[in-house]
Amino acid sequence: MSIKSLMIYFFKDYKRSNKYIPPLLAYMILMGVVYAVKPCYVMTSYTATCIIIYIIAAWISVTFVDSEDIVQQQLTILHFKKENLYYLGKIAFVYFLILILSVITVFYPILLGCFIRKIYTLDIVIAFMSHAVIGLLGTALGGLFNSRIIKDKKIVVLFLSAILLVSIIRNPLVQVLPVFKWITVILPPVYLTIDKLSSIDYVNLQNSVGVMYTLAAAVIYSIILIFVFIKRCVK
Repeated sequence: MSIKSLMIYFFKDYKRSNKYIPPLLAYMILMGVVYAVKPCYVMTSYTATCIIIYIIAAWISVTFVDSEDIVQQQLTILHFKKENLYYLGKIAFVYFLILILSVITVFYPILLGCFIRKIYTLDIVIAFMSHAVIGLLGTALGGLFNSRIIKDKKIVVLFLSAILLVSIIRNPLVQVLPVFKWITVILPPVYLTIDKLSSIDYVNLQNSVGVMYTLAAAVIYSIILIFVFIKRCVK
């Protein structure tokens, strides 16, 4: 089985499972809420939709990784012959879906004229990169909470929801409870990008460099999570 065949199989299997419906419905509702009142500030809106992509990516990832029953999964791995690439393929498939959502998320408000000012190329570049990288972080985090690593689904929902929430509101939380500053340092660094984007009105080369640093941290963290995910899944 080739990588292409594996991706096609993943698509058919996930489509058949109908597990994609709740996160996509949530995505559409949340996007509608963000752009319900127009005109909107550019980077403030993109900060909000980055958070949406982060949550939806984790949601899709955690449901997709477990979409196959255990017997079918073992048969697919035997047919594909490379277990580590099989699990990497699962992450890649989810991330491909998230990239599509990221493109839609960035261009949807532009096409509908939702913003208060003119949009420039650098706005689009930074917005897309932010959504794509934060989406990767959510994908990697969600993949880590699968049944081969954590058996109890209630614990999965509880811990994943808690990590998503605290990693998003980390900075306000630390201001209220400074003791969390060192505890939350191990959390996904999504708050770094959120903090930078929300402080920007017009994107320029100077402030875009700051955003790029936060995205680099998110990419490194994502790679570590994916590595741990594969190591824990491969027996």
